[in-house]
Amino acid sequence: MSVVAVIFDTNNNAMIDFGHILISAGVIQGLLLLIPTELMPEENFEEWLHNDGFTYTPEKYGDKKFLFTELENLKSEFRNVINNKEIVVDDNGHTMTFIAIYNWIQLKKIQIEKVRLMIEHETSYGTNLHTPSGVRYVVFRAYWINKEGKKFRKFAKNIGAEDKVLVNGEVPNSKLEEVKAEIDNMMWEQYKSEYQK
Repeated sequence: MSVVAVIFDTNNNAMIDFGHILISAGVIQGLLLLIPTELMPEENFEEWLHNDGFTYTPEKYGDKKFLFTELENLKSEFRNVINNKEIVVDDNGHTMTFIAIYNWIQLKKIQIEKVRLMIEHETSYGTNLHTPSGVRYVVFRAYWINKEGKKFRKFAKNIGAEDKVLVNGEVPNSKLEEVKAEIDNMMWEQYKSEYQK
């Protein structure tokens, strides 16, 4: 038996060697060092949180003020967890494990990116050929973010037949604004369905 203190366990009437406990703790700490660095969360998220890529102005984003509020609320929640020096607990009051906290951070980052994407769309438009009729249709597309954080084309709005929509080879701004408003609604409905808003 080592010089390390020994105590008597009243439940099993056995003695517990703290040396084994200390060795076990040392092994666990050693194993934690083996976690790949890409799985470890970044220590400073402030730069990422500040860099939305846009600034609110009523002229440009007046009808999206509620999204800026949503974005700021999410950032505040994110900061509160990241800067918390106490034990982090879930909604049921249970202590969260390292992997649970890591997963929460990743999911919250994706949610924040989705709100940013609703504010400032990544869109494109092109044409699709309707083979039976030979008519080309102009289609407006917008991106969304999947569970892994990758962007993909999710939303599409058929604007109409190419020969009836295009003016001098371009979609008129008034038509684009109308389509963007419809895409805004599609994105918001998708967001609400994913986050039960």
